[in-house]
Amino acid sequence: MRVLIGVLAGLGAGVALFGGLLALAFASTEEAGFVDGPAPYRIRLQQSQAGLGPDTVTWLSVRRDGGLLSREWDLGCFNDDVPDDAFDSVTWTGPGSVEIRVADGRTFPVLLDPASGRPRTTVTLNCSH
Repeated sequence: MRVLIGVLAGLGAGVALFGGLLALAFASTEEAGFVDGPAPYRIRLQQSQAGLGPDTVTWLSVRRDGGLLSREWDLGCFNDDVPDDAFDSVTWTGPGSVEIRVADGRTFPVLLDPASGRPRTTVTLNCSH
């Protein structure tokens, strides 16, 4: 009986560990780079897989560097499940504005609040959050 309990406990722990590693693999977010803007701002790009499929989700955020007072705000989210909606590029178009481009050439201008740097709007294409 003790052996059976030990084997079942070991199997349960193995299944839990495998499930956790599998969930971590599908939920992991990788840094994809930064686009420097006018000091103290820059745009952070992150990517991850979308669920179990081959799709990629790209997140953009605006970061205001300021040591302990640094801030970061969501700027956009793009899922390439629909190929035309895939993230292509982001460009600073002025000291308080950026333009996001997707694969089919559409552009989305975003203005930043002049006092805080927080985006006044965000762009989301095929993202669930």
